[in-house]
Amino acid sequence: MSSIKELFGINFNRLYETIAVTLTKLEKEKIIIPNSACMGVKFLDNNTFQMTPYLETDTYKNLIKFPYVSINFVDKIYFYAQAALLGENSGLTEREFPDSYYDIKDEIPYLKESWGVIFGKLNEHKIINKATHLGENNVLQANFKIIDFIKIQESFYLKNRAENLALESIILATRLKIAVKKENKEMYEKIYDRILYYNEQIKHFAKNDKAIETMDFIVSYIEKNIKFN
Repeated sequence: MSSIKELFGINFNRLYETIAVTLTKLEKEKIIIPNSACMGVKFLDNNTFQMTPYLETDTYKNLIKFPYVSINFVDKIYFYAQAALLGENSGLTEREFPDSYYDIKDEIPYLKESWGVIFGKLNEHKIINKATHLGENNVLQANFKIIDFIKIQESFYLKNRAENLALESIILATRLKIAVKKENKEMYEKIYDRILYYNEQIKHFAKNDKAIETMDFIVSYIEKNIKFN
């Protein structure tokens, strides 16, 4: 059987941007739905990966109740924006993706659009303080035991400069939510200015419809839903 290093071309101890799918239990509706989030993942070896969700996120809350996750490798940059910004466990009105976008393996949902999926069970974990250029935050440093993986199709897709900037903007947009929750106006303005700068760079120098569409979605969503009061 091939290892994840061989099958996915993964380098250990390098951070990969993925879409992590966990399970959300909505108490009032008494149903369980998949929750997708843009998540940086580091593979420590062929049997273990690590991710560090913020304590304010749905991913953290879900893992405490149901310690399983699927790590999805997806080519469509727009999917990362949807996974990062939509959702929030508030109910059924704003879902990252409809149910038809998911399939299930051993009770763990994953995205059909993925070219590869790795399934993990939460193992060693602890809350740590993580310092970044945007400030300090508590995160869950979580190691997962790899319990299965599938490669759905080959992917030879390489993101260009414009799409890399769009992906960085997606990550920054998730930090905006944290800045609002922490009522940190300085952090908010710093992040938002960076997103607008990337948006300007992409539209001025690039002719990349995928990146432009993604940035339009990000900026529009921020203006409507992530405001600093």
